[in-house]
Amino acid sequence: MEGKLCQARASQAFLTKHYMFRKINKLVAQLPMMRRKRGSNSLEEDVQRLLRKKRVAYQRELQVCLEDHYAHWDVVNALRRLISEGDVKSKTYKGLTWYFPSDYTWEDVEQLANEKAYLRSFYVSHPRRYNHGGKDYNDYAEFLVEEALIRAGYMIMARNTYYFDGRIYRPPVGARRPGRPPDLDFLVYIREKHIPIGVQVKNRLSYPDRKDVDTFLEMCRVLRVRPLFIVRMAHRMHLKRIIDFGGQVVVFKRYLLQPPFPYDIFEAITTKIGIPLGVYIYTPSFLIRRLTERKEAF
Repeated sequence: MEGKLCQARASQAFLTKHYMFRKINKLVAQLPMMRRKRGSNSLEEDVQRLLRKKRVAYQRELQVCLEDHYAHWDVVNALRRLISEGDVKSKTYKGLTWYFPSDYTWEDVEQLANEKAYLRSFYVSHPRRYNHGGKDYNDYAEFLVEEALIRAGYMIMARNTYYFDGRIYRPPVGARRPGRPPDLDFLVYIREKHIPIGVQVKNRLSYPDRKDVDTFLEMCRVLRVRPLFIVRMAHRMHLKRIIDFGGQVVVFKRYLLQPPFPYDIFEAITTKIGIPLGVYIYTPSFLIRRLTERKEAF
């Protein structure tokens, strides 16, 4: 009972904090997307300001905390420039690249880095695979998405498939690897519009890379289905590609983890590090709402 209460509190805490869903779909739809106007040195200034506040941070932490305004690789490039100019120091420690202001020594920030590395280990090692009712999911996010798709009125036709209506997707000969070929996480159907849709779910702190998007769009082209890309966060140019293809995107921003998850660790990760975790027992209403909006937009 205590575990369930803990997870319920975690879900409620997440919903009431500042990690609320931003209307990224509308921004993507209003192409071309414009970055907020800033001065030429503002990225470096924002990185330095954030590092001054945090004292020490690992690379992914900085990327995620700044991703509302800057692409992940832009942050990395800014860090490289700041290091070359002597404004920021870096150190490889416990398998991570750490950054801290140049007027600090590593000894000044090592204890805090250890605390953050300890907290990070919880979400990095947390189980991703999930089984429900005898059905295996590669990621808990796929289970939540499936439930949300059903409640939003989509008809689930298949899971983990590369076959539809007599057509089969096969990777190019040079790109084939041993094992199962790439597939769609879901194949769904909008009855009232007679539209088959290929769904891909990406629940990562890092961006999906170009190859991920290339393969997804090629599968949809071969199978003749519309793409629905459901992703924690992606670069806007990849979201634009999905929309230009005639598809839709849902950006949920939270890193979705399955319960149980220690509530005190959840609080520390979201506040001390700034990683937007989402731990849900039940399918979150924001996901149902966004999928309903995307169904109407097809």
